[in-house]
Amino acid sequence: MSLILGNAFKKIALANDNKTRFAILKNWENVEKLVYDYLPEPVDELQKLNVRYNPQNSNEKAPVIIDVHGGGWYYGDKDLNSDFNSWFVTKGYTVISVGYRLIDLNTTFKEQLQDVFAALNWVVENADKHNLDMDNVFIMGDSAGAHLAGLVLNCMRNPEMANDFGVTVPDIKFNAVNFTCGAFTPSLMAKVPILKSFCKPILGKEFKKSPLYKYFDITANLPNEYPPIHMVTCDGDFLKKMVFKTKEVFDEKGFYTELLYIDKKRAGKNLKHVFNLIDLEDEMSLVANNAIDKFFKKHIS
Repeated sequence: MSLILGNAFKKIALANDNKTRFAILKNWENVEKLVYDYLPEPVDELQKLNVRYNPQNSNEKAPVIIDVHGGGWYYGDKDLNSDFNSWFVTKGYTVISVGYRLIDLNTTFKEQLQDVFAALNWVVENADKHNLDMDNVFIMGDSAGAHLAGLVLNCMRNPEMANDFGVTVPDIKFNAVNFTCGAFTPSLMAKVPILKSFCKPILGKEFKKSPLYKYFDITANLPNEYPPIHMVTCDGDFLKKMVFKTKEVFDEKGFYTELLYIDKKRAGKNLKHVFNLIDLEDEMSLVANNAIDKFFKKHIS
């Protein structure tokens, strides 16, 4: 019963993407994609990743972006942000987009985080094969993907948390992170009656009694050190207030944070949630994505 709302969301999101981002996919010159299983014996077809790179530069080490897609935990795959990922390849990065299992009766955010960490360990093991510059690695996530990316960063400096999730922390140092329209504090969503049935499967049957509930919000388990943070939101982002509040928490911790907030006046229209991933030709999408690229390049060693 509790999966009804999540499955309905999945259908609506797919229908919307078929009309928007999937309808305007580009053919990118000098961008090639390789597909890999990141587990020796995957149990789900979504446990794959893409390596997007410029074949003209394949003999040179390139800085790496790990992209964790959004989709409300119920929706999406490694190809959801295809154009967005390819755009960053044209800026000189190799982009690795991670697929992960989606919420169902057998999958919670614990299994999703396990998948992301499995992909990260694959990156470390295959860095030389793909000429990945492991001295310059960045991570980004949008919406629910920002939540998972944030959990990754929390786990990396919290052995107890890593043990509770059953993940192996790889030897990666992230130079910086970008969060786009992040779902940082899903426990707040769970307090809204209509959204409780949406959030409950993400945690599992025990919900608030789950031993992992204390980790649900990334702001509740922040380490003392964090890579430089770039954040994106807009007036049409339904998570805008959550983004603002999370930035306040980051600032209180003393983290280096930059926020790109595009209001309706500047855009000349009401932008949508994760606007810069949907239509890359839009002027405000270019503003946002160029800001992310500039921020990352500022932190290349």
